[in-house]
Amino acid sequence: MSMTDTPADFIHATLRAIGKARRDMSNYPPGVTGNEFAIAGPDYEKESDLPCGKCGGPTMELGYRHERWIACQCGWTTDAEEDEPDPDRAYDEARDRMMLDE
Repeated sequence: MSMTDTPADFIHATLRAIGKARRDMSNYPPGVTGNEFAIAGPDYEKESDLPCGKCGGPTMELGYRHERWIACQCGWTTDAEEDEPDPDRAYDEARDRMMLDE
């Protein structure tokens, strides 16, 4: 630290150096964060009531970002059905708006 640097400048430079060192220590190739599905796995999991279409065994509903699918341990997969919209939602939202406007 030179005589013209403030403690804040020193702290900022130190934190930048630590961040760079942490990025350089990654075992992943450039452009890979470790959050990808192939590395981190699904970001959503739930047991499914739907039996496997191939072996009849239990299945899991899996998801990554905005995609959802059903999978079995035997390798069978299928797209998950879209959730039906709540029929009462429009009514509830209109009622809430009326109550807040009063």
